[in-house]
Amino acid sequence: MDFLRSHYKAASEKYKDNTQFHTAIITSWYAFDKWYAATDLTPVYTAAVLLQPQLRATYLYQEWEEEWYIPAIERAKQLWLNTYKDKKHTTKALEPSQKTKNDNDRELSEYQKWRQKHKVVKLIEDEFEDFIKSEPTEDLPLDYWLDPQQQRKYPNLYQMALDILSICAIILPFWQHPSIVDEEKKTLVVEGGIRLRDLNLRDNKMGLTMPNLGSIDEQSIVGAIATATHGSSTRHCLLSQSVRSLRIVLANGSAVRCSATQNEDLFRAALVSLGALGIIVEVESEMIAACNIEWDQSRHSLAYVLDRWDKDLWTTKEYTRVWWLPYMRRAIVWRADKTDKPLRAPVNSWDGGSVGFYTYHVLLWLSNYVPRILPAVEWFVFGMQYGFSNGATTSAVEELRTGLLMNCLYSQFVNEWALPLHKGPEAIARLSAWLNGDEAGSGIPFSSKGLYVRVSDTSPTSLRPLLDNTVADGPTLYLNATLYRPYNRDSPCRDLYYEAFEWLMKQLGGRPHWAKNFEFVSPAELKDMYGADPDGMFVGEWHRRTILGAAAHDGRGRGRCSGVQTQVKADADKDKDKAVSPSISTSSSGESFDMLHGAEADGSVLLSQLLESASTAVERGDLREETHSSRVEGATGVHVFNKM
Repeated sequence: MDFLRSHYKAASEKYKDNTQFHTAIITSWYAFDKWYAATDLTPVYTAAVLLQPQLRATYLYQEWEEEWYIPAIERAKQLWLNTYKDKKHTTKALEPSQKTKNDNDRELSEYQKWRQKHKVVKLIEDEFEDFIKSEPTEDLPLDYWLDPQQQRKYPNLYQMALDILSICAIILPFWQHPSIVDEEKKTLVVEGGIRLRDLNLRDNKMGLTMPNLGSIDEQSIVGAIATATHGSSTRHCLLSQSVRSLRIVLANGSAVRCSATQNEDLFRAALVSLGALGIIVEVESEMIAACNIEWDQSRHSLAYVLDRWDKDLWTTKEYTRVWWLPYMRRAIVWRADKTDKPLRAPVNSWDGGSVGFYTYHVLLWLSNYVPRILPAVEWFVFGMQYGFSNGATTSAVEELRTGLLMNCLYSQFVNEWALPLHKGPEAIARLSAWLNGDEAGSGIPFSSKGLYVRVSDTSPTSLRPLLDNTVADGPTLYLNATLYRPYNRDSPCRDLYYEAFEWLMKQLGGRPHWAKNFEFVSPAELKDMYGADPDGMFVGEWHRRTILGAAAHDGRGRGRCSGVQTQVKADADKDKDKAVSPSISTSSSGESFDMLHGAEADGSVLLSQLLESASTAVERGDLREETHSSRVEGATGVHVFNKM
């Protein structure tokens, strides 16, 4: 690790004039330095260095700062005193594998072997102190400690050396490091790369779960936050609503903690940052007690849905979402509430297994060539699944962490916009007429699975993300137009369909979902929608193409610290615990790396307890094998249609 540290230092100096590359080096160095500093916290790492004959304490004196090695050596010494110094170890001394030969590969004589065993050994008051303060030698560690002479000289220390130097290396993925629980607040502090699926698996073992989820849980928590991911409930806002604080590395190399009460502007920008503000390395998120949900889904006419739109459609239960099937003029209404009931799987059906999965897939593929069969495909597939008459209902009880998820089935394009909930009936009525040939755009051949409707209500939220796409003064409707790509073949109507869809959404005052496939919105329109001009060190190809426009180029952003053009400054008065509170402004990323350590003084919450809170890594498995818990193997194959 000391070699890597010197490598970072050399690379930082070499590329100090290349702002983009230097920023990447500094950010990587920050991540490395967090774990490099952690080596001070474990006596085993220091002991492994001290017990190497080629290194000993001399190495630490030369390579480490005095304030590093003094406490580190003391911790290693305490390990020696508490575990090995006065203990009688029963482990039989291991015989050397190659010391029975001399330097010329000749067998030692009987006399030489006898002399080797009967050499005079100096009595040592403290084996640990004697060894680490001796001059380094060129002996390989195991050869040295397997030598009977050294085992007699250091009868207890050699056992410590063998124990430590024989430890197998363990590589733990960064998203599986222990999370810290504040039981009173029900908050977790986790690293930014953890997947929502892994987070919830771990939470459940602690009796906690996330209060809200989108359709999938395979993205990282930072990815979900950065793109304004949401669920479907008027009682919940964006997933970022649960975030209490963030720790972010900005382009100038500074690592800063922000929250609603500390660096508020930075916090609002970071909650939906599109990855263009900096690298979020830690997230403190509020959870709820783990629970089950009971859901039911039923088929209704579109007239029924529109009639109850402003009544109780979205408020009867905590979670609600609706699938609109435009050719049938029908909808599937899915609702769920928390429950204490035991788990109950949905009723299996013939078309809920592999037969239904592949039948639908083939029919979608055929409709690419014969678009006029789409209405019949929609009628047949969803009639088989939900019944051919209105009112047919299915239900189940699942864990909240899986019950809120959706099986996405096939490769697909998704174009989703947020617009005021009260404009939903108008949007659906106009799209329905258009898709069914009542307007000039009737040449669109199919809508694949139809439009997916979800809601949230962020209007009660006082601290809104700067790039929040939801409605500020009321509930938000998410209108989601999905086009499947059967067997990875694009729909021939994609551009026409989405151009018309986005035109209508813009006319109704909608805003696009950042993580979806919107394509007909200009950078100028986005600027008008949000009043922000993203341009900075972390800007990538997507930002340049979608937000900044053709004028953006690699030279843009030099000397800026953030992607969102918001002036942010760390306020020292808001963080009394920091030894140093550097300014985070529009300074160059070429600032001294020493400044990073100053910003780091608030410390990583995870790092401070990493070695004290041991945790078993969660077995991830293959994410492709499961989307929700009701997906089970049956006589007809994997049940993929049990839940819409």
